Amino acid sequence: IVLEEDTVPISKTFYCNRAFRLGNERFGCWNFHAWQDLHEALTNSCDIYFYNTSMMFGIEKLTRYSMSFGLGRGTGIDIPFEKNGFIPSIEAAAKQGVNWYGGLTLISSIGQGEVKTTLVQLADYISVIANQGKSYRPHIVKEIVDGQTGEVKQKIVPELLTQVPYSKSTFQFLTYSMREVVKTGTAAKAFARVPLEFVGKTGTAEVGFGAKKQTHSLFTGFGPINFPASEQIVVVVLIEYENGNPLKYAGNVAAMVVNSWFYKEDF
Repeated sequence: IVLEEDTVPISKTFYCNRAFRLGNERFGCWNFHAWQDLHEALTNSCDIYFYNTSMMFGIEKLTRYSMSFGLGRGTGIDIPFEKNGFIPSIEAAAKQGVNWYGGLTLISSIGQGEVKTTLVQLADYISVIANQGKSYRPHIVKEIVDGQTGEVKQKIVPELLTQVPYSKSTFQFLTYSMREVVKTGTAAKAFARVPLEFVGKTGTAEVGFGAKKQTHSLFTGFGPINFPASEQIVVVVLIEYENGNPLKYAGNVAAMVVNSWFYKEDF
């Protein structure tokens, strides 16, 4: 939203001291980051930056932009029982008898709270960035071939799934910042031995409430960005119940996948 709207300059900084207060509520960040602009907030995964900007934009725009990327709907992948996910909104909350308040906007802005998504949806989301505004319906099957004759009986033709009208500079900035995540940010250690120009973003998903709350770790990315688009891949990794270690496994597994795919070897 920051890159497409005129409300907040990308050079605008917000101070992260690990806490954001809204009324009597405290919303935390996983680390101390000091002053952060948009590029730094993406690189370092600073929640405080996004808490501040979400309050400036409001939940209506957060919902609209999220859904424009295909979140909250199924992709139509050729496997059964795909889930649609869920993007919270004022209208959806009202149907559940909940009055929307600022704290819900804050946690929604970092993909937590009532936000629900599948790994396939995340792969589609990240491919929109990779393709600078477009994604194509995912398939498990590429083609069906006659086992005796070798004749191709059916070949899957790419079908446009998502197209967003955002500027080329928006996707260039996101790619630039996601590259920094892998070079110097939250995924730098995981990708230290991968010489390819891969880009990505780390994340944390929460499950449960209160004393029973636990966390999963996520990594999603694409590349190598200096390869032709037809030779690039999207990688999404979820490690369940990685409580207290959000940077320990997901990025490392993603780096192993990337290395194995392009070099056909393990670390």
